[in-house]
Amino acid sequence: MDHYGKARREGLRIYSAAIQAHEDPYLPVLEETEPALARLNRNALGVQTVPLERVAGSVSRGRSYAFTRGFYPILESGSEFAGKWERLYASVEENGINQPVTLLEYMGTYYVTEGNKRVSVMKCMGAVDIEGDVTRVIPPQTDDAEHQAYSEYCDFTRETGIFQIFFTKLGSYQKLCTLPGVRAGESWTEDEILALKRVYSTFRSAYLSLRETDSTEVGDAFLALRLRPGHAGGAVPDARGGRDVSADAADRRGGDPLVADHETVGPAEEKPGFPAAERRERGTDDHLRPDRTDHRYRAGQADPH
Repeated sequence: MDHYGKARREGLRIYSAAIQAHEDPYLPVLEETEPALARLNRNALGVQTVPLERVAGSVSRGRSYAFTRGFYPILESGSEFAGKWERLYASVEENGINQPVTLLEYMGTYYVTEGNKRVSVMKCMGAVDIEGDVTRVIPPQTDDAEHQAYSEYCDFTRETGIFQIFFTKLGSYQKLCTLPGVRAGESWTEDEILALKRVYSTFRSAYLSLRETDSTEVGDAFLALRLRPGHAGGAVPDARGGRDVSADAADRRGGDPLVADHETVGPAEEKPGFPAAERRERGTDDHLRPDRTDHRYRAGQADPH
């Protein structure tokens, strides 16, 4: 199958639509949108599981012209670049990615320092997460709501190690903690973190597969649903044993589209990478899993791409 050709056709469609709308069709470049980038402090976070929907662009101009927004390739199908992309696709399909991409995180959005093709391939495969060696860029301190909300995100990732849940509205993480069964004490327990990962992953996979033009941040949609009056979904399932997710079942009976196809959450941890349907088709995605306790990447042989 011509995977590159299929991805390029989508890229050319996005490119044409952007040109017609008088918009930049290429990847956003952090060095250009944040001129003071080189002077800002940084904090190395190590290898983390990063949500692909928040990997938005490239740090430098470099290869950014090879991709449209969304990391769809647009160079000619017979080019050297296309050949490398296609070979990487085949390698990832068979063996997974054995080296994390290198990312800068700025204001909750991730930009690629090294590994644009790997991000492109994973997105075109329908993956939802990718392993990245993340460095956080500390923005200038201001009192506006956006920066305060981002500060809450930093605190949340530091306390839980969960990088997938991002809220745009100030105070959202405090609201999350008020949901029944989310956090009992002042600090997060491993069971609470595991349970939250699982229920959020269920919602996120369904939401990403169904949304089209809706630009609502996944985290904001998740919290709005859980806080909806009469919604039974405030409670997060016990991480130590499976039980029926009554909230999802209730939503499904009421016609809510943002739910998964299963009703039982078991004790096994939700794996990062491909959505549940693709994991069943592919069999496994263990090659995408970080170390469960300290998130350090268990490196295989170096990936040259």
